[in-house]
Amino acid sequence: AGITEIILPKDNEEDLKDLPEDVACDLVFHLVETLDEVLAVALKGARLEAGKVVFDEPAPFGPDGNGAGETSEKEEPSYH
Repeated sequence: AGITEIILPKDNEEDLKDLPEDVACDLVFHLVETLDEVLAVALKGARLEAGKVVFDEPAPFGPDGNGAGETSEKEEPSYH
């Protein structure tokens, strides 16, 4: 399915020994203890600050899914 990296709670590290070696060798496991660690892995450089997600660099995408600071011309929906 193209998944190559997995984020798991550090408490589940022992469970990794149950994975077949031919499966585990093709994956990268990130063992985390905090949400901040999850964000740093999943959102590449994000962190929690005062309950909000912040990026050290410009966000990799804007609110509409485009690159940071970019906006797209969206057509108004057409109802028939």
